[in-house]
Amino acid sequence: MTFENTREREREREREELVVGLQRLKAEVLPWHQKVSTLRSLAEKLIDGYSSDDSSRVRATVGRLDHRWTTLLHRSVCIFHPFHPACLLHVGAIV
Repeated sequence: MTFENTREREREREREELVVGLQRLKAEVLPWHQKVSTLRSLAEKLIDGYSSDDSSRVRATVGRLDHRWTTLLHRSVCIFHPFHPACLLHVGAIV
């Protein structure tokens, strides 16, 4: 077996591991996507139904939720696609 064959098999194994990892991550994140969407729509109804003074805490909480959700999705992309342009812009923030 040559070095090139060994290296090619290693690369293939790494690709397979990445695919399995991505599928596992999607399986964990996908159920949360519906929960986040539901929470966001319920919060919007609550915010619309009350004055801005009464709903300021809900608005702040939803803002934090959106930020955390976006960060999670961004990091998941960067784990499996580290050379994605969006990941290269924020290398220091991901480490």
